[in-house]
Amino acid sequence: MKTTAKTRTGLLRFIKVMIRTMLGLESELEPNSKIGFCNAIVEDIINKLGDLVSNSDSVCFYTDDSTAGNFLNSIEGHNLLSSQLTSKNLAELLPLAEGISCGQVFVRPLSEAPKDTEVRSVNNLDLPVLYKLFTQTCNTDCKITIEGQEPFYLSEKKSINGIYPFGREDKEKPLRTNSFTLPSDWKNVSRAQGIIYPKKGRWFIKGQNRPKMNINGEPLDIGIGNEKELAGSGTIEIGTTLFKYSIESK
Repeated sequence: MKTTAKTRTGLLRFIKVMIRTMLGLESELEPNSKIGFCNAIVEDIINKLGDLVSNSDSVCFYTDDSTAGNFLNSIEGHNLLSSQLTSKNLAELLPLAEGISCGQVFVRPLSEAPKDTEVRSVNNLDLPVLYKLFTQTCNTDCKITIEGQEPFYLSEKKSINGIYPFGREDKEKPLRTNSFTLPSDWKNVSRAQGIIYPKKGRWFIKGQNRPKMNINGEPLDIGIGNEKELAGSGTIEIGTTLFKYSIESK
């Protein structure tokens, strides 16, 4: 069989990927190497931790590679970066891990990278990826009012990786750990109903299980990417039951 230049190039690329994978340096954005790509970013942040902004909760990446950019902008990328940051057990990284899990990630072309000392280049990657860490200040809180309970602010509840999961209370067979629970007699409500979370100084809600929720009368579809902003004040309806929210300044 005749070997074309394209075939030779593909073969050389495959060999290179295999060698780099065995050496722990692989950074190609293929399904089995996304962890390696994220690990290179996390290790670079750790190596430069002393020079970076302390308690940063947001990151902006600069790259012209569309595959890398799309991955860094995806929920999968956010979750993988956040989990790897959390796994390092460094208190300085926790605000960043929580911020990334909430979507406080921005991706811009290389041409938009500012010329300052806080912009860093990720080492051990075949493609140029720059990044800058910074802190976003959220001056709002989400107040929740459930009939029969004292109203509370989400900042008073324990977040789980920067989000506030909620569902029906079930002490005998809880489906997961929730930040707050809805009454146990709301039988039409899932034990893992949804999540509320801050992002870029605003508050959002996602549904994770049926029945679907209505936010101020508008249906909220279940699934990745489906979210609604909780602005002002209003109601979160689940079947025939509901509770209220209010976004207030701190």
